[in-house]
Amino acid sequence: MTLFRYSLTLAAVAAASLSFAQPGGSPLGGRDSLVLENERIEDVIESEKPFIKPPYQEIKKGPDSKNTYNSRDFYVGTNFEPPPPDIKPAELPKPEPFTNQFIKLGIGRFVTPYAHLYLHNGKDATRNYGLDFTHFSAHRDKVPLRRFREDYGTAQGRIMTDAFTAAAKLYVFNTSYFNYADSAFIDNAALREDSLRTGFTRLALGVSLASSPTLGERYFYDAGLQVKSIFGNRGNTETQLRVLPTGGYKITDNVSIQLNTELNVITGKVGNLNQGRFYAAASPFIYFNNGTLSLKGGIQTNFFANRADSPSVSNLFPIGEITYQVAPDVFTLVAGLSSGMDINSYYDQLFVNRYLGQDVLIRPTVERFRVYLGGKGNLNQGLDYSVTAYYKQVANQLIYRSFDSVYFRPLYDSLTRVTGLHAELNYDKSEHLRTGTAVTINLYNTANADSLTPNAFFLTPIRVDFFAAYKFLEDKLTARAELSLFGATPVGIDGNGELIRRNLFPNISVYGDYRITKGFSVYLWAGNLIGINYQRWLNYPERGFDIQGGITLAF
Repeated sequence: MTLFRYSLTLAAVAAASLSFAQPGGSPLGGRDSLVLENERIEDVIESEKPFIKPPYQEIKKGPDSKNTYNSRDFYVGTNFEPPPPDIKPAELPKPEPFTNQFIKLGIGRFVTPYAHLYLHNGKDATRNYGLDFTHFSAHRDKVPLRRFREDYGTAQGRIMTDAFTAAAKLYVFNTSYFNYADSAFIDNAALREDSLRTGFTRLALGVSLASSPTLGERYFYDAGLQVKSIFGNRGNTETQLRVLPTGGYKITDNVSIQLNTELNVITGKVGNLNQGRFYAAASPFIYFNNGTLSLKGGIQTNFFANRADSPSVSNLFPIGEITYQVAPDVFTLVAGLSSGMDINSYYDQLFVNRYLGQDVLIRPTVERFRVYLGGKGNLNQGLDYSVTAYYKQVANQLIYRSFDSVYFRPLYDSLTRVTGLHAELNYDKSEHLRTGTAVTINLYNTANADSLTPNAFFLTPIRVDFFAAYKFLEDKLTARAELSLFGATPVGIDGNGELIRRNLFPNISVYGDYRITKGFSVYLWAGNLIGINYQRWLNYPERGFDIQGGITLAF
């Protein structure tokens, strides 16, 4: 169970959509799948046909003196006809309307305005399609000239048949913003003008064709194709063509062999470099699962070539995982060994850090190996947990560093060793109360103590998250509270060569939604309740106390 799960009720959908409006919130959040089911109303006929009984008639005997008895046939007629039966349909309660579409409108201290539209085709198990679009913008703040605008959304569809499942998804993200670093207000007209025209557009189109899970065949496959592109932001462009075929074959009911692959061709221009990159990955493995014990073993191989500014990089390492139910539902042991590679594309880097400079060095990060050990299970009904300890070695760990107090440049540490722990505890006993907490600890040990990268800039060593949601007043009012605690983090080097460290800070937000009718509700959200002054990126102060409210119309 993940830390934050939401059911597709009106209140929860509205709550989930709100996270997009929060400063720094990711617009790539997902939505839970709809559970589709058929409904049928039967008419019940209640009737009783009256019992028909002929009138009584005495049959006389012959004279006793003769002691004889002669029987005779007789006919009894009647004009009685029973009334027709009454046909009465069962008086069933009127079903509540199914609200699978909504529009949400809001305004706040900084967000002016906010709009979220969600459309879906409804209850259909074989066809599933819809649109999810969000717009929000800000035009005033305590930082002079700070403003931004974002429009993003997805249109997707899926068709399921007895033979295959076909799906397609289009994603668009467009933004423009002012580079509002404190030092951008120096007396430098060229720098100021450059910061005023920052913005970019991301596009992604993906299609897939997969075997149907209802076939029951021994083989299974999923053939995917994706095109990703980003452009804008001083003329930088990048386009990726990704082919993602996967498949497998069931040798027995418990044993299967599988293969996951990816081919990625990347072109474009970032800064003064023409991007011509190629990435390939393959992971063949064998998988065993009997319900109590599961075993996975294989290899992971990756290859990356960049003709622009760096030699090719390859990686080959065995992978495996064991999962054993020591006590069913109570404790499951998980241990494994993994490896992999991240190409660190410009498409992803600019989305993470909006303040990259003109020249961006792109190299792959190689996770040489990662070994982990942990467990998961349920303590009682509604209370589940998971904990994992791990150690990994990473080559070319991506680290961002400010080089002119305004823009950032990616750096790559040659070898980073990370020892970490992740633990979750969630309580989800009913629809009325849900709560959970998670802790992540990472200890970073870089390669060179005297290099520019030993402090793992912007890599937070500890983070604690807490979430709680409660429904009351007959489920009309939903209240939610969230707390994120970020540990002290190195963020840069000052002019004297001294380390700049961001202090520990909490971010607390609360949310309330009141459902007036089935199709109408009002909401209120407040973020950074205690008004902490913090910087996600060096010289870029985040907003203080923020508040937003609005309405949701479901139909």
